[in-house]
Amino acid sequence: MSMLSLKSLIDRRIQSLFPIVLYSILILAVARLVLDNLKSKQSRQLSRLYGMSSGGRNRLPVIVLPEERIEEGCNVFEGRWVWDNVSYPFYEEESCPYLVKQTTCKKNGRPDFFYKNWRWQPHGCNLPR
Repeated sequence: MSMLSLKSLIDRRIQSLFPIVLYSILILAVARLVLDNLKSKQSRQLSRLYGMSSGGRNRLPVIVLPEERIEEGCNVFEGRWVWDNVSYPFYEEESCPYLVKQTTCKKNGRPDFFYKNWRWQPHGCNLPR
């Protein structure tokens, strides 16, 4: 086989791969557009669910009950961690769709789960749940 025919064979193989590569890129681009569109629709549905318009205006007012307010003069920066296995944890990682991968200890391989039962207790005042 001469060098010219070998080069011609390689050129034909490369040319035959070109449409496959082109179609693959096209399929990936369409898939990306579809997924982005689905994500955008889900975001709009969540906004409607929580009463937010597209610009973040016209939100419903947040009402904080007196028993949920922090006491006047309470220094939340001074305190200690206390064990609370009665009212904690508030939720499980799997049930919260807003947690990003970096903040999910369980998904990142942490073997224990006792860390979920600690809460911050400021000195001399109560921190509302």
